[in-house]
Amino acid sequence: MIGPSTFTSPPVPLGARPRVIGSRDIDIGIHVDASWSSDDLRETPVGETISAVEDLGYTKSRFGFVQHFLRDSQDRISEDEASEHGMHDVFQVYVDIIPDTTELDEFRNAYGFKPPAEPLLKPVFDADTGGQLAEHVSWSPSAGTLIVSPELLAAMKIRSLPDRDKSHKRVKDVADLHALL
Repeated sequence: MIGPSTFTSPPVPLGARPRVIGSRDIDIGIHVDASWSSDDLRETPVGETISAVEDLGYTKSRFGFVQHFLRDSQDRISEDEASEHGMHDVFQVYVDIIPDTTELDEFRNAYGFKPPAEPLLKPVFDADTGGQLAEHVSWSPSAGTLIVSPELLAAMKIRSLPDRDKSHKRVKDVADLHALL
C-alpha cells in the first residue's frame, strides 16, 4: 500500500474509520533526495505514498491532505458536503507529509505544496533506525513502513514547541511529551 515511509503519529489505518475524535492528524515522514527531479519523485516511495493517500479519498490541504467525516455516523463526506453541515457536525482527519529535508523545490513543483520539513527524521531513513510499523498495528503495512522511536518523537515534539502558534497545540504537544517520557 504505502512505500517506505515513517509514521510519526500514533498508527491509524488510513482506510479505516476513526473510532475516536482525539488527535485528528496522521503524520507521515518521507525521505526526499535533493537530487530527485519532480518527475523522479512520482516514481519513488514518496509518489507511492502520496498516491495511496489520494486513492483513499484525501484531498490536498496546506501541509498534506484532509478527509471530512460526519461526527455522528463517521461517514466520509466531500468538502462540498462538509460545507452543507454545521461545524459541530463535521470533523476532519489530516494526513501531514513531513519530509526529512528542507530542500523541497522539486517536491513543490511535483505536488503543488511545500510541507514543513523535519531533518531529525533523516537517520530513520539513512541508518534504518525506525521500528517496523507492522509490529505495532493489526493491519498489514508494507515492510518498508517504519515508525519512529519514542525518543525521536519526543525530540521532534521538543523542537516544535517554540514554533507552535496556538496554545491548544502547545498543550497537546506537552501532553504527548508526558506520555512519551
